[in-house]
Amino acid sequence: MIRKKFTTALIFFILLLQTNFFSLVRLSDFALLMNSYSSKYFIFSISIVMFVFSFFLGKERNEVGIKNNASLNFKAPIVLTVIVTTVMMIWSSYTYEQSLFSSFTASYYYFILLFYFFIDKASDSRIINKIIVFSRSMGFIYSVLLIAQSLLYTKGIKFMVLQDAGTNNIMASNTIHGGLNVDSAAIIFNMVRIKEPADFISFTLLIILIDVIAQNKLVFNNFLPICVEFFYLIFVSQTRVYIIVDTILFAVTLLILLYKYSKVEFIILLTFMIIIFIVGTFALIIWFTEGSRQVSYSVRMDAIRYYLGEVPKGSIFGIGFPNTQWSTDVLHGNLLNFLGYEYYLDDVGIIGFYTVFGISGILIIILFIAKFITVVYKGYNKDVTVILLLFVCLTSISLFMFNVQRIVYLPFIFVLVNYFASNNSDNLRNCEVNFSTKGSLL
Repeated sequence: MIRKKFTTALIFFILLLQTNFFSLVRLSDFALLMNSYSSKYFIFSISIVMFVFSFFLGKERNEVGIKNNASLNFKAPIVLTVIVTTVMMIWSSYTYEQSLFSSFTASYYYFILLFYFFIDKASDSRIINKIIVFSRSMGFIYSVLLIAQSLLYTKGIKFMVLQDAGTNNIMASNTIHGGLNVDSAAIIFNMVRIKEPADFISFTLLIILIDVIAQNKLVFNNFLPICVEFFYLIFVSQTRVYIIVDTILFAVTLLILLYKYSKVEFIILLTFMIIIFIVGTFALIIWFTEGSRQVSYSVRMDAIRYYLGEVPKGSIFGIGFPNTQWSTDVLHGNLLNFLGYEYYLDDVGIIGFYTVFGISGILIIILFIAKFITVVYKGYNKDVTVILLLFVCLTSISLFMFNVQRIVYLPFIFVLVNYFASNNSDNLRNCEVNFSTKGSLL
Protein backbone atom coordinates (compact mmCIF):
# COMPACT_ATOMS: atom_id res chain seq x y z
CA MET A 1 0.00 0.00 0.00
CA ILE A 2 2.82 2.42 0.88
CA ARG A 3 4.55 1.58 -2.37
CA LYS A 4 1.41 2.29 -4.39
CA LYS A 5 0.86 5.62 -2.64
CA PHE A 6 4.50 6.60 -3.18
CA THR A 7 4.32 5.73 -6.89
CA THR A 8 1.03 7.59 -7.25
CA ALA A 9 2.40 10.69 -5.49
CA LEU A 10 5.57 10.61 -7.61
CA ILE A 11 3.59 10.42 -10.86
CA PHE A 12 1.38 13.31 -9.74
CA PHE A 13 4.44 15.37 -8.77
CA ILE A 14 6.19 14.84 -12.11
CA LEU A 15 3.07 15.82 -14.04
CA LEU A 16 2.74 18.87 -11.79
CA LEU A 17 6.35 19.80 -12.58
CA GLN A 18 5.50 19.64 -16.27
CA THR A 19 2.92 22.38 -15.74
CA ASN A 20 5.34 24.38 -13.56
CA PHE A 21 2.62 24.29 -10.90
CA PHE A 22 0.07 25.53 -13.45
CA SER A 23 2.26 28.60 -14.02
CA LEU A 24 0.67 30.24 -10.98
CA VAL A 25 3.79 30.50 -8.81
CA ARG A 26 6.86 32.57 -9.64
CA LEU A 27 9.84 30.35 -8.94
CA SER A 28 13.36 31.35 -7.96
CA ASP A 29 16.16 31.39 -10.54
CA PHE A 30 17.57 28.18 -9.07
CA ALA A 31 14.19 26.45 -9.22
CA LEU A 32 13.81 27.51 -12.86
CA LEU A 33 17.26 26.18 -13.64
CA MET A 34 16.24 22.85 -12.14
CA ASN A 35 12.83 22.73 -13.80
CA SER A 36 11.32 24.85 -16.56
CA TYR A 37 10.02 24.45 -20.10
CA SER A 38 13.52 23.81 -21.45
CA SER A 39 15.32 22.59 -18.33
CA LYS A 40 14.57 19.22 -16.69
CA TYR A 41 17.39 18.65 -14.20
CA PHE A 42 15.01 17.92 -11.33
CA ILE A 43 13.08 15.29 -13.29
CA PHE A 44 16.41 13.90 -14.51
CA SER A 45 17.55 13.48 -10.89
CA ILE A 46 14.29 11.76 -9.93
CA SER A 47 14.61 9.45 -12.94
CA ILE A 48 18.14 8.37 -12.04
CA VAL A 49 17.25 7.74 -8.38
CA MET A 50 14.14 5.75 -9.33
CA PHE A 51 16.08 3.80 -11.96
CA VAL A 52 18.60 2.68 -9.33
CA PHE A 53 15.76 1.98 -6.90
CA SER A 54 14.03 -0.21 -9.51
CA PHE A 55 16.85 -2.78 -9.25
CA PHE A 56 15.81 -3.42 -5.64
CA LEU A 57 12.13 -3.40 -6.47
CA GLY A 58 10.21 -6.58 -7.17
CA LYS A 59 7.63 -6.51 -9.93
CA GLU A 60 4.32 -5.22 -8.59
CA ARG A 61 1.92 -8.09 -8.08
CA ASN A 62 -1.02 -7.29 -10.30
CA GLU A 63 -4.57 -8.40 -9.84
CA VAL A 64 -5.43 -11.89 -11.02
CA GLY A 65 -5.23 -12.09 -14.78
CA ILE A 66 -3.29 -8.86 -15.35
CA LYS A 67 -0.03 -9.51 -17.18
CA ASN A 68 3.04 -7.60 -18.26
CA ASN A 69 4.57 -9.22 -21.32
CA ALA A 70 8.34 -8.79 -21.31
CA SER A 71 8.54 -9.14 -25.10
CA LEU A 72 6.36 -6.06 -25.49
CA ASN A 73 8.35 -3.64 -23.33
CA PHE A 74 10.72 -0.90 -24.49
CA LYS A 75 13.77 -1.68 -22.37
CA ALA A 76 16.10 -2.62 -25.24
CA PRO A 77 15.72 0.58 -27.32
CA ILE A 78 15.90 2.71 -24.16
CA VAL A 79 19.13 1.02 -23.06
CA LEU A 80 20.60 1.53 -26.54
CA THR A 81 19.64 5.22 -26.45
CA VAL A 82 21.31 5.71 -23.06
CA ILE A 83 24.49 3.87 -24.10
CA VAL A 84 24.82 5.84 -27.35
CA THR A 85 24.16 9.11 -25.49
CA THR A 86 26.90 8.31 -22.96
CA VAL A 87 29.42 7.48 -25.69
CA MET A 88 28.51 10.63 -27.60
CA MET A 89 28.97 12.76 -24.49
CA ILE A 90 32.58 11.61 -24.31
CA TRP A 91 33.05 11.95 -28.08
CA SER A 92 31.63 15.49 -28.04
CA SER A 93 34.00 16.53 -25.25
CA TYR A 94 36.95 15.41 -27.36
CA THR A 95 35.66 16.74 -30.70
CA TYR A 96 34.66 20.21 -29.49
CA GLU A 97 37.38 20.49 -26.83
CA GLN A 98 34.81 21.08 -24.13
CA SER A 99 34.44 19.68 -20.65
CA LEU A 100 32.50 16.49 -20.01
CA PHE A 101 30.14 18.57 -17.88
CA SER A 102 29.38 20.81 -20.88
CA SER A 103 28.53 17.74 -22.94
CA PHE A 104 26.37 16.45 -20.09
CA THR A 105 24.33 19.66 -19.80
CA ALA A 106 23.52 19.40 -23.52
CA SER A 107 22.40 15.75 -23.33
CA TYR A 108 21.30 14.88 -19.78
CA TYR A 109 17.58 14.81 -20.60
CA TYR A 110 17.90 11.61 -22.66
CA PHE A 111 18.52 9.80 -19.36
CA ILE A 112 14.97 10.69 -18.27
CA LEU A 113 13.94 7.65 -20.34
CA LEU A 114 15.32 5.53 -17.49
CA PHE A 115 12.28 6.49 -15.42
CA TYR A 116 10.47 3.92 -17.55
CA PHE A 117 12.19 1.09 -15.65
CA PHE A 118 10.74 2.21 -12.34
CA ILE A 119 7.23 2.93 -13.51
CA ASP A 120 7.15 -0.32 -15.50
CA LYS A 121 7.95 -2.33 -12.37
CA ALA A 122 5.68 -0.34 -10.07
CA SER A 123 2.62 -0.23 -12.33
CA ASP A 124 -0.56 -2.22 -12.05
CA SER A 125 -4.11 -1.40 -13.11
CA ARG A 126 -4.52 1.07 -10.22
CA ILE A 127 -1.39 3.00 -11.18
CA ILE A 128 -2.47 3.07 -14.82
CA ASN A 129 -5.81 4.40 -13.60
CA LYS A 130 -4.06 7.18 -11.69
CA ILE A 131 -2.11 8.23 -14.79
CA ILE A 132 -5.41 8.51 -16.67
CA VAL A 133 -7.18 10.43 -13.88
CA PHE A 134 -4.30 12.81 -13.17
CA SER A 135 -3.70 13.57 -16.83
CA ARG A 136 -7.34 14.25 -17.63
CA SER A 137 -7.92 16.42 -14.54
CA MET A 138 -4.71 18.42 -14.83
CA GLY A 139 -5.09 18.96 -18.58
CA PHE A 140 -8.62 20.27 -18.11
CA ILE A 141 -7.68 22.59 -15.22
CA TYR A 142 -4.61 23.94 -17.01
CA SER A 143 -6.57 24.54 -20.24
CA VAL A 144 -9.28 26.48 -18.40
CA LEU A 145 -6.66 28.64 -16.65
CA LEU A 146 -4.82 29.32 -19.91
CA ILE A 147 -7.98 30.20 -21.83
CA ALA A 148 -9.09 32.56 -19.05
CA GLN A 149 -5.65 34.16 -18.87
CA SER A 150 -5.49 34.60 -22.64
CA LEU A 151 -8.86 36.37 -22.66
CA LEU A 152 -8.02 38.58 -19.68
CA TYR A 153 -4.50 39.47 -20.81
CA THR A 154 -5.68 41.99 -23.40
CA LYS A 155 -7.66 43.68 -20.61
CA GLY A 156 -4.50 44.10 -18.56
CA ILE A 157 -5.30 41.33 -16.06
CA LYS A 158 -2.54 38.81 -15.30
CA PHE A 159 -2.91 36.05 -12.72
CA MET A 160 -0.39 33.59 -14.20
CA VAL A 161 3.38 34.04 -14.44
CA LEU A 162 3.82 35.48 -17.93
CA GLN A 163 6.38 37.18 -20.13
CA ASP A 164 5.37 39.11 -23.24
CA ALA A 165 7.61 37.86 -26.01
CA GLY A 166 6.01 40.17 -28.57
CA THR A 167 7.61 39.97 -31.98
CA ASN A 168 10.71 38.37 -30.46
CA ASN A 169 8.94 35.19 -29.36
CA ILE A 170 11.19 32.90 -31.39
CA MET A 171 14.22 33.84 -29.32
CA ALA A 172 12.37 34.21 -26.02
CA SER A 173 10.77 30.78 -26.25
CA ASN A 174 14.20 29.19 -26.12
CA THR A 175 15.37 30.82 -22.90
CA ILE A 176 14.88 29.97 -19.26
CA HIS A 177 12.72 32.63 -17.72
CA GLY A 178 10.20 33.15 -14.99
CA GLY A 179 7.01 32.78 -16.98
CA LEU A 180 5.15 31.57 -20.03
CA ASN A 181 5.76 33.46 -23.25
CA VAL A 182 2.80 35.50 -24.44
CA ASP A 183 2.82 36.43 -28.11
CA SER A 184 0.65 39.55 -28.15
CA ALA A 185 1.27 39.87 -31.89
CA ALA A 186 -0.76 36.69 -32.56
CA ILE A 187 -4.36 37.35 -31.51
CA ILE A 188 -7.43 35.27 -32.41
CA PHE A 189 -10.86 36.39 -31.12
CA ASN A 190 -9.16 38.76 -28.66
CA MET A 191 -7.06 35.91 -27.22
CA VAL A 192 -3.27 36.16 -27.18
CA ARG A 193 -1.07 33.19 -28.01
CA ILE A 194 0.40 31.11 -25.14
CA LYS A 195 2.01 28.14 -26.83
CA GLU A 196 4.40 26.39 -24.42
CA PRO A 197 1.79 24.36 -22.47
CA ALA A 198 0.61 22.79 -25.76
CA ASP A 199 2.95 19.82 -25.20
CA PHE A 200 1.30 18.97 -21.89
CA ILE A 201 -2.25 19.61 -23.10
CA SER A 202 -1.75 17.47 -26.19
CA PHE A 203 -0.36 14.65 -24.04
CA THR A 204 -3.36 14.79 -21.69
CA LEU A 205 -5.72 14.84 -24.67
CA LEU A 206 -4.04 11.67 -25.91
CA ILE A 207 -4.62 10.02 -22.53
CA ILE A 208 -8.31 11.00 -22.60
CA LEU A 209 -8.71 9.41 -26.04
CA ILE A 210 -7.19 6.20 -24.64
CA ASP A 211 -9.80 6.29 -21.89
CA VAL A 212 -12.57 6.76 -24.46
CA ILE A 213 -11.41 3.69 -26.40
CA ALA A 214 -10.96 1.63 -23.22
CA GLN A 215 -14.56 2.39 -22.19
CA ASN A 216 -15.95 1.99 -25.73
CA LYS A 217 -17.97 5.17 -25.27
CA LEU A 218 -17.59 8.93 -25.06
CA VAL A 219 -18.91 9.93 -21.64
CA PHE A 220 -19.40 13.51 -20.43
CA ASN A 221 -16.39 13.58 -18.09
CA ASN A 222 -14.22 12.87 -21.14
CA PHE A 223 -16.18 14.90 -23.69
CA LEU A 224 -15.93 18.16 -21.72
CA PRO A 225 -12.12 18.05 -21.29
CA ILE A 226 -11.73 17.13 -24.97
CA CYS A 227 -13.72 20.22 -26.02
CA VAL A 228 -11.88 22.55 -23.64
CA GLU A 229 -8.43 21.24 -24.56
CA PHE A 230 -9.14 21.47 -28.28
CA PHE A 231 -10.29 25.06 -27.72
CA TYR A 232 -6.96 25.85 -26.04
CA LEU A 233 -4.91 24.16 -28.79
CA ILE A 234 -6.72 25.94 -31.62
CA PHE A 235 -7.29 29.45 -30.26
CA VAL A 236 -4.65 29.92 -27.55
CA SER A 237 -1.63 27.75 -28.38
CA GLN A 238 -2.20 28.01 -32.16
CA THR A 239 0.30 25.16 -32.56
CA ARG A 240 -0.37 23.81 -36.04
CA VAL A 241 1.20 20.38 -35.62
CA TYR A 242 -0.72 19.57 -32.43
CA ILE A 243 -3.98 20.82 -33.94
CA ILE A 244 -3.49 18.51 -36.93
CA VAL A 245 -2.23 15.51 -34.94
CA ASP A 246 -4.92 15.68 -32.26
CA THR A 247 -7.66 16.16 -34.84
CA ILE A 248 -6.46 13.04 -36.66
CA LEU A 249 -6.34 11.07 -33.40
CA PHE A 250 -9.83 12.20 -32.42
CA ALA A 251 -11.16 11.21 -35.85
CA VAL A 252 -9.50 7.79 -35.58
CA THR A 253 -11.00 7.37 -32.10
CA LEU A 254 -14.48 8.09 -33.45
CA LEU A 255 -13.92 5.60 -36.27
CA ILE A 256 -12.86 2.93 -33.77
CA LEU A 257 -16.00 3.48 -31.69
CA LEU A 258 -18.29 3.49 -34.73
CA TYR A 259 -16.71 0.35 -36.17
CA LYS A 260 -17.64 -1.54 -33.00
CA TYR A 261 -21.26 -0.35 -33.03
CA SER A 262 -22.27 0.12 -36.67
CA LYS A 263 -20.38 -0.86 -39.80
CA VAL A 264 -22.68 1.25 -42.01
CA GLU A 265 -22.13 4.43 -39.98
CA PHE A 266 -18.42 3.61 -39.92
CA ILE A 267 -18.27 3.50 -43.73
CA ILE A 268 -20.24 6.76 -44.03
CA LEU A 269 -17.99 8.57 -41.55
CA LEU A 270 -14.84 7.11 -43.13
CA THR A 271 -15.93 8.33 -46.57
CA PHE A 272 -16.69 11.77 -45.18
CA MET A 273 -13.31 11.93 -43.43
CA ILE A 274 -11.45 10.93 -46.59
CA ILE A 275 -13.11 13.80 -48.45
CA ILE A 276 -12.28 16.19 -45.61
CA PHE A 277 -8.70 14.89 -45.58
CA ILE A 278 -8.22 15.51 -49.31
CA VAL A 279 -9.69 19.01 -49.15
CA GLY A 280 -7.95 19.75 -45.86
CA THR A 281 -4.56 18.72 -47.22
CA PHE A 282 -4.60 21.53 -49.77
CA ALA A 283 -5.81 23.99 -47.14
CA LEU A 284 -3.02 22.91 -44.78
CA ILE A 285 -0.38 23.37 -47.46
CA ILE A 286 -1.58 26.94 -47.95
CA TRP A 287 -1.80 27.46 -44.16
CA PHE A 288 1.77 26.28 -43.64
CA THR A 289 3.36 28.05 -46.59
CA GLU A 290 1.48 31.34 -46.92
CA GLY A 291 0.11 34.14 -44.77
CA SER A 292 1.45 35.20 -41.37
CA ARG A 293 3.28 31.89 -40.82
CA GLN A 294 5.17 31.93 -44.14
CA VAL A 295 8.38 33.19 -42.53
CA SER A 296 8.24 30.45 -39.87
CA TYR A 297 7.76 27.80 -42.57
CA SER A 298 10.63 29.17 -44.67
CA VAL A 299 12.99 29.28 -41.69
CA ARG A 300 12.18 25.65 -40.82
CA MET A 301 12.78 24.47 -44.38
CA ASP A 302 16.09 26.31 -44.41
CA ALA A 303 16.92 24.78 -41.02
CA ILE A 304 16.33 21.25 -42.34
CA ARG A 305 18.67 21.85 -45.27
CA TYR A 306 21.25 23.40 -42.96
CA TYR A 307 21.23 20.59 -40.39
CA LEU A 308 21.36 17.82 -42.98
CA GLY A 309 24.46 19.51 -44.36
CA GLU A 310 26.05 19.62 -40.89
CA VAL A 311 25.97 15.84 -40.31
CA PRO A 312 29.53 14.52 -40.80
CA LYS A 313 29.79 12.28 -43.86
CA GLY A 314 30.71 8.67 -43.10
CA SER A 315 30.61 9.17 -39.31
CA ILE A 316 28.56 6.94 -37.04
CA PHE A 317 27.70 10.02 -34.98
CA GLY A 318 26.04 13.28 -35.98
CA ILE A 319 27.07 16.65 -34.61
CA GLY A 320 26.81 15.30 -31.06
CA PHE A 321 26.43 17.75 -28.19
CA PRO A 322 28.39 20.94 -28.93
CA ASN A 323 27.98 23.32 -26.01
CA THR A 324 30.48 26.16 -26.17
CA GLN A 325 30.30 29.72 -27.44
CA TRP A 326 32.49 28.70 -30.39
CA SER A 327 30.07 25.97 -31.47
CA THR A 328 26.97 28.20 -31.57
CA ASP A 329 26.98 28.33 -35.37
CA VAL A 330 26.94 24.52 -35.51
CA LEU A 331 23.72 24.44 -33.49
CA HIS A 332 21.94 27.55 -34.71
CA GLY A 333 23.58 28.70 -37.93
CA ASN A 334 24.41 32.37 -38.43
CA LEU A 335 21.08 33.56 -39.78
CA LEU A 336 20.64 35.66 -36.64
CA ASN A 337 23.39 37.96 -37.87
CA PHE A 338 21.35 38.87 -40.95
CA LEU A 339 17.60 38.34 -40.39
CA GLY A 340 17.20 38.03 -36.62
CA TYR A 341 16.33 34.31 -36.64
CA GLU A 342 18.14 31.25 -35.36
CA TYR A 343 17.78 27.59 -36.30
CA TYR A 344 16.78 25.19 -33.53
CA LEU A 345 17.01 21.42 -33.53
CA ASP A 346 13.71 21.28 -31.62
CA ASP A 347 11.91 22.82 -34.61
CA VAL A 348 12.76 20.17 -37.21
CA GLY A 349 11.38 17.04 -35.56
CA ILE A 350 13.06 13.74 -36.28
CA ILE A 351 15.59 15.51 -38.53
CA GLY A 352 16.99 17.17 -35.41
CA PHE A 353 17.45 13.78 -33.74
CA TYR A 354 19.29 12.48 -36.81
CA THR A 355 21.45 15.61 -36.87
CA VAL A 356 22.59 14.96 -33.30
CA PHE A 357 22.98 11.18 -33.42
CA GLY A 358 23.72 10.49 -37.10
CA ILE A 359 23.80 6.83 -38.15
CA SER A 360 23.57 5.71 -34.52
CA GLY A 361 20.32 7.69 -34.30
CA ILE A 362 18.95 5.80 -37.29
CA LEU A 363 19.73 2.52 -35.49
CA ILE A 364 17.91 3.76 -32.38
CA ILE A 365 14.87 4.77 -34.43
CA ILE A 366 14.86 1.42 -36.27
CA LEU A 367 14.89 -0.44 -32.94
CA PHE A 368 11.97 1.64 -31.64
CA ILE A 369 10.06 1.09 -34.89
CA ALA A 370 10.71 -2.66 -34.68
CA LYS A 371 9.35 -2.65 -31.14
CA PHE A 372 6.29 -0.67 -32.24
CA ILE A 373 5.61 -3.21 -35.01
CA THR A 374 6.01 -6.08 -32.54
CA VAL A 375 3.57 -4.45 -30.13
CA VAL A 376 0.91 -3.91 -32.79
CA TYR A 377 1.38 -7.36 -34.32
CA LYS A 378 1.60 -9.46 -31.13
CA GLY A 379 -0.19 -7.38 -28.52
CA TYR A 380 -3.79 -7.09 -27.37
CA ASN A 381 -5.91 -3.92 -27.45
CA LYS A 382 -4.55 -2.83 -30.81
CA ASP A 383 -6.95 0.13 -30.86
CA VAL A 384 -5.29 1.70 -27.84
CA THR A 385 -1.72 0.88 -28.85
CA VAL A 386 -2.24 2.23 -32.37
CA ILE A 387 -3.49 5.57 -30.99
CA LEU A 388 -0.47 5.84 -28.69
CA LEU A 389 2.04 4.92 -31.36
CA LEU A 390 0.32 7.10 -33.95
CA PHE A 391 0.76 10.06 -31.63
CA VAL A 392 4.51 9.43 -31.33
CA CYS A 393 4.93 8.98 -35.09
CA LEU A 394 2.85 11.97 -36.18
CA THR A 395 4.46 14.40 -33.75
CA SER A 396 7.91 13.30 -34.95
CA ILE A 397 7.37 15.28 -38.15
CA SER A 398 7.98 18.56 -36.35
CA LEU A 399 7.76 18.09 -32.56
CA PHE A 400 9.95 15.07 -31.84
CA MET A 401 9.12 13.38 -28.54
CA PHE A 402 12.83 13.01 -27.66
CA ASN A 403 13.27 16.78 -27.35
CA VAL A 404 13.84 18.17 -23.87
CA GLN A 405 10.34 19.68 -23.66
CA ARG A 406 8.57 16.38 -24.41
CA ILE A 407 10.80 13.45 -23.46
CA VAL A 408 9.23 13.26 -19.98
CA TYR A 409 6.03 11.90 -21.55
CA LEU A 410 7.72 8.97 -23.30
CA PRO A 411 8.12 6.72 -20.21
CA PHE A 412 4.39 7.12 -19.53
CA ILE A 413 3.47 6.41 -23.16
CA PHE A 414 5.71 3.33 -23.29
CA VAL A 415 4.27 1.96 -20.04
CA LEU A 416 0.72 2.46 -21.30
CA VAL A 417 1.57 0.73 -24.59
CA ASN A 418 3.19 -2.18 -22.76
CA TYR A 419 0.27 -2.48 -20.35
CA PHE A 420 -2.54 -2.47 -22.89
CA ALA A 421 -0.65 -4.64 -25.36
CA SER A 422 0.01 -7.26 -22.67
CA ASN A 423 -3.59 -7.68 -21.51
CA ASN A 424 -6.64 -8.74 -23.45
CA SER A 425 -10.04 -7.13 -22.98
CA ASP A 426 -11.29 -9.89 -20.68
CA ASN A 427 -8.35 -9.39 -18.30
CA LEU A 428 -9.02 -5.68 -18.12
CA ARG A 429 -12.77 -6.13 -17.62
CA ASN A 430 -12.19 -8.71 -14.88
CA CYS A 431 -10.18 -6.11 -13.00
CA GLU A 432 -12.82 -3.44 -13.65
CA VAL A 433 -10.43 -1.09 -15.37
CA ASN A 434 -12.99 1.56 -16.28
CA PHE A 435 -10.63 4.42 -15.72
CA SER A 436 -13.00 7.34 -15.53
CA THR A 437 -15.10 5.83 -12.78
CA LYS A 438 -12.52 4.46 -10.39
CA GLY A 439 -11.19 5.62 -7.09
CA SER A 440 -9.80 8.76 -5.57
CA LEU A 441 -6.73 10.54 -6.85
CA LEU A 442 -4.53 8.99 -4.20
